[in-house]
Amino acid sequence: MNAEHAAFADATVGGIHKPGGCAVLGIEDGTATAIEDGTVVGHGIIWDNTEALWCCTAAAGASTTGDWTILQMNPNTQWKGGDVTWAGEHQFDGSGYFTQPIEFSTVDLTGPLYVDSSADFSDVYSAGDVSILGNLSCNSDCDIAGDFSVDGTLVMQDAVLTGDSTFTFDPIAGETGPTFKILGDWSARSNNTTYTSRTDGMVITQDGVGATTTLATPSGTTRARVTRQAGGFASGTMLVKKGNTWDVSGAQAVFWLPFGDNT
Repeated sequence: MNAEHAAFADATVGGIHKPGGCAVLGIEDGTATAIEDGTVVGHGIIWDNTEALWCCTAAAGASTTGDWTILQMNPNTQWKGGDVTWAGEHQFDGSGYFTQPIEFSTVDLTGPLYVDSSADFSDVYSAGDVSILGNLSCNSDCDIAGDFSVDGTLVMQDAVLTGDSTFTFDPIAGETGPTFKILGDWSARSNNTTYTSRTDGMVITQDGVGATTTLATPSGTTRARVTRQAGGFASGTMLVKKGNTWDVSGAQAVFWLPFGDNT
């Protein structure tokens, strides 16, 4: 009578069942017995020593092979809204929604990824569509096999496009709207000097009267030769590939215009 009951005080007082509470039975695994007679109290809770709580939905007195279910708990309630660090992978078989900024070191997606705000990824691979309405900053590789649409600002340090790319600008010439810059800044260069281009670019020369200007890239391979006649004007132009050497001889002035770089 003393187990979960008030002790008897006399023949008429005591023996009342104590209200509330439940018994938590510790066992080594899901098949071990919980009490001496080899049964588990139905509708009880069991800790299996593997960081899981089980609830039995079978009738009272059922064996340990009854209908056992892992208890589902709200993480926000359990952690009281605190930060949680996952040591392993976290997989979402359904949709995942984030209302606050979130940072990933590695993301591997087989379905669509939709971000309504900013996204910061160091390494991303997506086999599905990616749609970002805010800013996207990629500090490392960004490999996207599906469609890619950015309504905000896209900043990439290095970009390699292996397929077709289309850049569309709605406003007509003279109207305000988006701009697309691929040229760097003009800079002067010298005759009879070998340069190595860090990026694709263009060499333009102003040529003196009676002089023959030779433009070569790689150095030693002539691509253009210009001779200015008296009373006329002549200018030479040569495109240079990234990483190639180039040089000019005989020009009155030499100018370098890079694509997307200032060197």
